[in-house]
Amino acid sequence: MRYAHRALITLLALSLVLAPPPVAPSPTGLTVKLVQKKRVRLVEWYHSRREPGEVLLDGVYEITVTNTSDTERSFRDLEVHGLRFQDVKTGARHVMVHPCQCARDAKGKRPKAVTLAPGAKHTILLDQFGCKSSWNPPPPGRYDVTYRVAPPAARRGPPPTIPEAMKACREHLPTDEFWKGATSSNSLKLRLKRPVRRRAR
Repeated sequence: MRYAHRALITLLALSLVLAPPPVAPSPTGLTVKLVQKKRVRLVEWYHSRREPGEVLLDGVYEITVTNTSDTERSFRDLEVHGLRFQDVKTGARHVMVHPCQCARDAKGKRPKAVTLAPGAKHTILLDQFGCKSSWNPPPPGRYDVTYRVAPPAARRGPPPTIPEAMKACREHLPTDEFWKGATSSNSLKLRLKRPVRRRAR
């Protein structure tokens, strides 16, 4: 009986040591889960084999935002602008700056806030990473990839012109100040090799 009692105490002690630490609640009441649904890689799309093509990301990321609080929560879905690639070796960050999306914002079609009821989820699918403009993907390397959703934006005046929007995107998106109060996802490892060449459709 005494040995059984000691064994029980030992099992209880081990369960306390091995049990995972409690997960702290998100300060924003939201959790963001990032999943790679289709391999993400660099592709050089060309029209003529003798001429250089356009290098873009190819693949699919899926993001699920969940309201884990007991009240409604709101956020902005900034699509590809929410992605962040951090170089594993240097720590350098590469933030998505999508000209087409910047131009859309300049036309007054800014992303509206998404409001989730307690326990509700919102899914974001990223499968388009370029447009006919000067947009540069991360260079080959190893990255930690995360996704961020921004808090609702304060009311602003009339939309800027397209050149103003482009300038603002490039200046503000990479800064920590722009993402103040954002909710970040889990981190995924990504290795980008040299682009593979594919004929443009």
